[in-house]
Amino acid sequence: MSTMMQILMYTIDGQFYGLPVSAVQRVTFAAEITHIPNAPTTILGMLNMQGDVMPVVNMRMKCQAVERPIRISDRFIIIKVKQHLLALLVDDVREIIDFSSDEIIQSGVHTIADVVKSGNDLVLIHQLDNFFAVECEASICELVHHDNKI
Repeated sequence: MSTMMQILMYTIDGQFYGLPVSAVQRVTFAAEITHIPNAPTTILGMLNMQGDVMPVVNMRMKCQAVERPIRISDRFIIIKVKQHLLALLVDDVREIIDFSSDEIIQSGVHTIADVVKSGNDLVLIHQLDNFFAVECEASICELVHHDNKI
């Protein structure tokens, strides 16, 4: 028997990716980021979103896309992984799609949980715990008080 699931579909450099809707807290326009010296390379800085301070993940780097400056049209997807809030900087948020477990193509990749066909496109669905392991370990205190030894 198949189970129905929902994912939030977004794009990075024209490639479609998905996140389980259950992990998404909100979607918002990109905003000013406070840069943190010596942060992990995938962390662009910190974001204060209505009193919640969280790392901003450079999804272009995570998805091995060409780097570019933040654009006014970019979006933040705020997600919760392992009790950590993360702001994912993405090119665009498309839609929420429904699919059944029968439509899933197993990826065989550690950081991609599943692949789903949406029309003529393939949507790569992140395995959140694995894909964001480094960012979840980079707690706010570690980013702010990182060892600055030379």
